[in-house]
Amino acid sequence: MATDTSGVDPPKVKLPGLRLLDASMV
Repeated sequence: MATDTSGVDPPKVKLPGLRLLDASMV
């Protein structure tokens, strides 16, 4: 669950919904 990383897309980190999807994909 790397959401606080600046290397990842900032918009994804701002959206909680995408954060869950991103974690599911990864």
